[in-house]
Amino acid sequence: MRTFPQTGARKRVISDDEPRFAASGTAPVDFNVSSGLNQAPGEDQGGSNSCTSQRFGYHFWQYTGLELVRRDIYSHTCLPGGGAYLVAPDQWTALNGILLRGKYQDPDPETENAMEQVIVVQVGDRLRTFQISSPVIAQSNDIQHAAQMIDQYKGIGLGIKMSSDGWAASWTDPTYDGQDDDQHALYGYDHVMRNGKQAILCRSSWCNTTDPGTGQPSAVHYINEDYFNNGGVFEILGTTVKEIDMQFFQVSGESTIVALIGGLYRELATPAELFSYCQQALGIPATLPTVDRATVNANLGKQIVAGITF
Repeated sequence: MRTFPQTGARKRVISDDEPRFAASGTAPVDFNVSSGLNQAPGEDQGGSNSCTSQRFGYHFWQYTGLELVRRDIYSHTCLPGGGAYLVAPDQWTALNGILLRGKYQDPDPETENAMEQVIVVQVGDRLRTFQISSPVIAQSNDIQHAAQMIDQYKGIGLGIKMSSDGWAASWTDPTYDGQDDDQHALYGYDHVMRNGKQAILCRSSWCNTTDPGTGQPSAVHYINEDYFNNGGVFEILGTTVKEIDMQFFQVSGESTIVALIGGLYRELATPAELFSYCQQALGIPATLPTVDRATVNANLGKQIVAGITF
């Protein structure tokens, strides 16, 4: 009998050439010392299998303080039958950009059908001003790797196995007995001691649903050392999010606008009818300083095309 709400993480074959994180054996994390990371605003995935996108949304918020549209990610990464791989949101947003909440919103409630519907996004509304790294996978799925990666990557994506018996009494302090009934994606943001055991503190994606163990809306999950040791974790990933530092210039004597990124000038090869969207998405001021053509040519990078691809 199922004892928990919708989940949605799917296990995958991890290739040998994916970046790996090896925990330090000489500098283990002290679980009595907090990571200092903040708890993200709570979300509820409702009847959808969008936990991987919820997890990434929490992680993105930790880096930026910004709320993104989970549906935009899930609708492009969900697998047949629902759910997605833990790494899929990181990989998709790195290539396609971020859609922030405001003009676009997630459905309420977040049903599977509604979350799988692709949003028609106007050109320029999906931001490409954040550099999202390739996910780094833990060398070993143990709690020390998880804790060290929290400190290194401002939290982790945690892929866990779930047994109905282990989650029946409490979603806050679940256990794992080896029975793999389902898989879930969590955002882990602190390493703590809980009931005398080392634990990873994770944000719940069921925040409007009552936890049977507390009688209160689900807020967090403590995945403790026993859960790890019993084989209840199948993947741990870290990622980085960095806002791209850009300066804009107009080439002297021309109408050409260039962006200075990492020491290289990149021309905006954007049709006039799309420029207003690019201007909004990239934050291009109305009045710009100038740079001479010779300087641009000597330090020329790839163009920024209509889709605002770096």
